Amino acid sequence: MNKLLSNILLLLVTTMVCLVFLEIGVRISGVSALYGYPDGLYENDDLLDYKIVPGISGELIKPEFKTKFKINSDGMNDREYSEKNIDDFRILALGDSFVWGAYGTELDETFLKQLEVRLNENSNGKNFQVMKAGVPGYGTDQELLYLKSRGIKLKPDMVLLHFYPNDFDDNMVSGEREVNPEGQLVVKRKSKQKPLKLFRNFLFNNLDSYRLTERTAVNIMGPKLGKLVGGDTIYNRDGISNIYEVNYTEDTNLKLERTFTLIKEMHQFTEENNIPFAIVFIPAKFQVYADLQKDIINEGSATNKAYDDFAKPNKIFLKWAEEENIVVIDLLPGLLAHDEKDDLYWTLNPHWNKKGNNKGAELIYQKLIEHQALSGLIRPESKPESKVWDPKVIFTAQDR
Repeated sequence: MNKLLSNILLLLVTTMVCLVFLEIGVRISGVSALYGYPDGLYENDDLLDYKIVPGISGELIKPEFKTKFKINSDGMNDREYSEKNIDDFRILALGDSFVWGAYGTELDETFLKQLEVRLNENSNGKNFQVMKAGVPGYGTDQELLYLKSRGIKLKPDMVLLHFYPNDFDDNMVSGEREVNPEGQLVVKRKSKQKPLKLFRNFLFNNLDSYRLTERTAVNIMGPKLGKLVGGDTIYNRDGISNIYEVNYTEDTNLKLERTFTLIKEMHQFTEENNIPFAIVFIPAKFQVYADLQKDIINEGSATNKAYDDFAKPNKIFLKWAEEENIVVIDLLPGLLAHDEKDDLYWTLNPHWNKKGNNKGAELIYQKLIEHQALSGLIRPESKPESKVWDPKVIFTAQDR
C-alpha cells in the first residue's frame, strides 16, 4: 500500500514538473500569445460608459486569427482624417464590433473600407470618406450619444447606422460594462457560470501551455469541443434572444419599443441637422445558415421555446422603418443567396471573415448608391441594374 502511494506521489510530482517546464518553454518560445484584446485598449467614459483609447495600436488574437490594428486620434480603428475639404463626402458609420472590424481582416479588408474604395472608384468628383466609428459592445443608445456629442463634430454628410440583432438586447441595459485597471472591458454584473467553464477560463487566461493545447485541439476536433468546456471554442451565437421566438412576451415587445425609440431619436437628430440617414441591418450567423437553425430549434423544444422564422426580427424592423420613412438596407436576403459552401463568418467567432467582408461591401454598395443623398455623386454607368424602389426605404425583391 505504501509503495502504491509512493508511486502515485512520484507520478504527480513528475507530471507537475513536466507541466512547469512545458509552460516555461511555451512562454519563452512565444508560440501562444496573449488571447483576446490587448491591455490598454479601453478607458472609462462618463458619457458613453467606455471608449477606445485614441492612438493605441496592438493585436487582436482569437483562436482563428491574429489581426494588427492602429486606433486614430479620434478613437476609431481607421486612418487619420485631416480637416474636411469641400470635395469630401463623409459617411459616418456607427455600430459595434462589426464596424470596429479587426476580426481577421486588416483595415483595407474591412467591408467599410472596401465600400469606400468602390464609391471612390465610381465617384463623380467627390472624395468619399467612410469613417469607422464603431466600438465593440456598443448598443444603439451609446451610438446615439456618440453621434450627438462627438460624431456631429466630424461634419458627416451622411450617417450610416449598422444594426446587429443583439442590439435589441443591448439596448435594454446600460452601464453594464466598465474598464478595469489593465484597460480591459469587463462586465459589472457577473452571471453564474458553470464550475467547468470557470476552471477553463482560469487556465486559458493564465497558462500559455493550456491556450496552445486548446487551440491545437480545436483545429483537430472543431467547434464540438466547445460544448465540453464553453468559452470561445463554441459556435458563438451571442445567446438566442427571445426576439426570434414565435410568441412574443411583454419583455420582447419592450425590447422592440426601446430600440425603435432610440432609432427614431437618431433619425430626428439627423433630420434637424440636414444629414441623410440610413440603416444597415447585419444578420447573425445563424440567420444565414440552416444547419445552425436546426440546432437552435432542437434545443428550444427541450426548453419550451418555439422558433419558426429566424428572419422575424428583420421583417418587424423593416415594417416599422417603412412606416417611419427610414432607409434600411437588409443584408439577410443577399447573404442567404450566396453559395452555402462559401463560409462568410468565422467558425468560432460571430463576425464576418474576409469573404463575408467582401460580400457585405458589395451588397451595401449596390443599395447605397440608390440613396437620394448620393444622387449625382456616382457616375450613372457604374450603377447596377435594379428594380424601382421607394426612395425612403430600401427593400429587396424577397422582402416584398
